[in-house]
Amino acid sequence: MWRFENFFPYAKRNGLESALCAARERREDLRLPYQYEPPSEKTLSSQRMRYREIASSGEMLTFSILVPLYETPPRDLKEMIASVRSQTYENFELILADASKEPLQHLVEEAAEGDKRVHYLRLSRNNGIAENTNAALLMASGDYACLLDHDDLLTPDALYEMAREIGAHAGEEVVLLYSDEDKCEEEGSAFLSRTGSRISIWITCCRTIISVILPSSAWKN
Repeated sequence: MWRFENFFPYAKRNGLESALCAARERREDLRLPYQYEPPSEKTLSSQRMRYREIASSGEMLTFSILVPLYETPPRDLKEMIASVRSQTYENFELILADASKEPLQHLVEEAAEGDKRVHYLRLSRNNGIAENTNAALLMASGDYACLLDHDDLLTPDALYEMAREIGAHAGEEVVLLYSDEDKCEEEGSAFLSRTGSRISIWITCCRTIISVILPSSAWKN
């Protein structure tokens, strides 16, 4: 989700050239609307049942979702957390590294509703998105580390599809997965695609992006 007031903070963090490229990219997106088709409840129910089967076998992967927070709007924060908690693949930890001027802990706790999979880390200062993400990574205990922006959302089948793709390569060393992305306007009712064709080497599963998933050991090394 991109708003005009995000331009200047983005430029401050990433440079004017990157901000202009991002703004142009989002402007071009407006020319390519399409209808997002969410997974059916039947599909989600089937995934939840399959997850319970996997959980009972004890052969589960754990995903560590790393989210750097900085002046995150309350609505975006709550919706992002809710989208992660709604995953049909439930074995994850959500690590939120907060460098905001005023701590967002109370909003995180409210959105988490006691969910022990949600972890809050208060940073002493804002060192930028890369360093703040690295701070979250140091808390990660999962098999795979995932990147997610603080104003992004996941479809409920996102982690399930990642786990399924990893499982399809049993016996192989899966070192990188990434997904395509969709963009949507603030209300989440209109979706925008970058191009007429969607690019996805490993899988397409996110309403907005899990930009990259790597084994946690690879990140930490």
